[in-house]
Amino acid sequence: MNLLVLWIAGRAIESELGAWRFVVLYLAAGLGGATMLFVFGPPGAWRYGAAAAVIGLLAANAIFRAQDARGRSGPTSDCSSCSSSTAS
Repeated sequence: MNLLVLWIAGRAIESELGAWRFVVLYLAAGLGGATMLFVFGPPGAWRYGAAAAVIGLLAANAIFRAQDARGRSGPTSDCSSCSSSTAS
């Protein structure tokens, strides 16, 4: 099941982020998920890092979609207009 979700969601995320950023996101989600399971989960739960990585990708995809719906810039765009400070 992980592979199917990775194939479906991964294609969309990779096309948005690019190959290298996708790999970094996937590895960071896997390491973070495995660490959280190791610290807070039952003994032996660290083995589920691949599932945690896929869930991390789905969460990142949901965040990107929410930002797009709000009209914010995506993860690969230039954010020169992000600061809204005005001189007083």
